[in-house]
Amino acid sequence: EFDSSFKRNQPAEFPIKGVIPGWTEGLQMMKKGGKMMFYVPPELGYGAQARQQIPSNAVLIFEVELLDFHPNPVGRGAPPVAKPGAKAAAKPAVPPPAKTK
Repeated sequence: EFDSSFKRNQPAEFPIKGVIPGWTEGLQMMKKGGKMMFYVPPELGYGAQARQQIPSNAVLIFEVELLDFHPNPVGRGAPPVAKPGAKAAAKPAVPPPAKTK
């Protein structure tokens, strides 16, 4: 785990254009109050570039609850607000387990 707004007990707020592509894609599928797990492959995360506690080519896993969004009058996107409890973890590049019926 490299970040947790739950542990800080305060929502994280991000501008849409300031997040990795995997977040941008995931947030587009969410509605206010929605909860999702994001499994972000390296090409939509940080790729081959390691960052502090995130190894290169890591699959990123996020548990996200979209509390609210704020319209941006300039039209550059809306910053989502992730609930305390949003967690982020980095793992080596291994796809999530496939669901079978």
